[in-house]
Amino acid sequence: MPRMFTSTRRLIAGFALALGAVASFGNAYAADAPADKVVYVSPHTTDEPFRSYYAAFFNRLVAASAFDAPRGFNGQPMDGSVLVVVTIAASGATERIDVVESSSPIVEKHALTLIRKVQPFAPFSAEMRGKAAKVVITSHLNYASER
Repeated sequence: MPRMFTSTRRLIAGFALALGAVASFGNAYAADAPADKVVYVSPHTTDEPFRSYYAAFFNRLVAASAFDAPRGFNGQPMDGSVLVVVTIAASGATERIDVVESSSPIVEKHALTLIRKVQPFAPFSAEMRGKAAKVVITSHLNYASER
């Protein structure tokens, strides 16, 4: 075999070994989800770790708002609803809060304040971290005053 092909073969073999080493190094972190892996969660989510996370998220908001209803200009409690989308990192930190729909600016402001007040949320469990780097929670917050 000519000398050129022998050195090329050695070069390719060395390159393959280097790629294998890089691939095996990457597998050491296979338990964590890729940085861009996002799971979308709502009240209809059935995947267990995310369903429980949503329930804890929502219960925390309900508990915080139980004694703090939005109030109108006349000081009376207001009825209304807000559809929010909240992005939460694996650490439990809120990365983003978006209001998709709101019945009034007062109710919207109240919902945003409420979410900011109760953050950070629980850090992801090991099972959740294996599946997602972030969760995006979509939820309706409904306010009904008792009269």
